[in-house]
Amino acid sequence: MTEDENSGETAKIKKSASTQQIENDLNYDIYIGDIQKQVSPRDAASYVHEMAIELKGIAESAKLSFLTYLLDLVIEESAIQKRGRL
Repeated sequence: MTEDENSGETAKIKKSASTQQIENDLNYDIYIGDIQKQVSPRDAASYVHEMAIELKGIAESAKLSFLTYLLDLVIEESAIQKRGRL
């Protein structure tokens, strides 16, 4: 392998390592009981979105209008976040 080829390989490895670090920085540790997991902001927003939709249904059936309104806001914001506009 020539010196130029070796230099190119080193650059790819450095780029790959820095890309992996960025991905790791974008993940957050959460704890569910004693289990530690890493989730991305998009995954978290997606989960919050799904839960808010279910909670809104409960709030509507119980005629909790203000809570229903707040959950609508959560649904809208979490939809924006999960589309990647962080």
